[in-house]
Amino acid sequence: MPDADDLWLHVCTVEQNVATRQIGRQSITFPYVPGSQAAGLYLQNVWNGGNDAAVERIYSPAAVEAIRQDAVRAESAAG
Repeated sequence: MPDADDLWLHVCTVEQNVATRQIGRQSITFPYVPGSQAAGLYLQNVWNGGNDAAVERIYSPAAVEAIRQDAVRAESAAG
């Protein structure tokens, strides 16, 4: 998956029962070079649905269920 390596890495960790978490309460937006965002994976993956299509291809029903269960556990632990 040359255009969804982050998703591929995540599904591999899920399938191996390795917990992953967002560290901060909010995601981090890193600075970018002005004018560099006219083309790239961000446009394809976020704005044009590439991530959604990749998720449908690479996440098995078992992986989706494991993620759902983990989210429920995390929410219960948070309070």
